This record gives sequence, structure tokens and C-alpha cells, in this order.
Amino acid sequence: MCGTDPSSWQASVTKEQTNSTGKNLGFFLDGTSISGTGSGGYYKYFDAEIDASTCVPRVGWPCSSSYSLTVSYTVTLDRFGNPQVYQSAASAPLGMTLFSTP
Repeated sequence: MCGTDPSSWQASVTKEQTNSTGKNLGFFLDGTSISGTGSGGYYKYFDAEIDASTCVPRVGWPCSSSYSLTVSYTVTLDRFGNPQVYQSAASAPLGMTLFSTP
């Protein structure tokens, strides 16, 4: 993300990873994506989608269920021109929770 014009800001997924607890429980990430959905004079909205599945632990197949989780972010610039990212909404299937990590 560069520049002061929010309409030109971009985001991309650089790494998707299931931690060892998730793998031991049979939770696997199948794909991730992020896209800009709108912008204004000092902000831009992004939506991220995470596709996942529950499969036999450690083996990765056969899979019993597929899931789609979504997260919305708002990005603004602070008074020094540094990007600030705020999670504005998240949705996950019943029994699942999305946690933000550094």
C-alpha cells in the first residue's frame, strides 16, 4: 500500500498458515483472498475470504466439511502518513472464531 490516494491502495495475502493445533484437529486452509471494496478521501475498505476444510488430522483427507470465513477491514492513514488497519467485521461458521495475530 503506497501513496496518499486511498483508491490506489492495494493489499495481498503473502502467507496463509494453519498452526500445529489446527493441523492436529484436522483444520486445513484451502485458499485466501483479499480485495478492495470501496474507498473515500482518507480510507479504503477491504474484504478477506478464507476457505477452509475439516479433514482427517495430519493426513488432510478425506474431508468432511468446507467452510468460508470472511473478515472486513478499514484502512486509514494516521497524521504521520502511516497506515492504520482496523477489523470492522468478521463472520465464521458456528463453533469457529477468528483471532487476529501480529
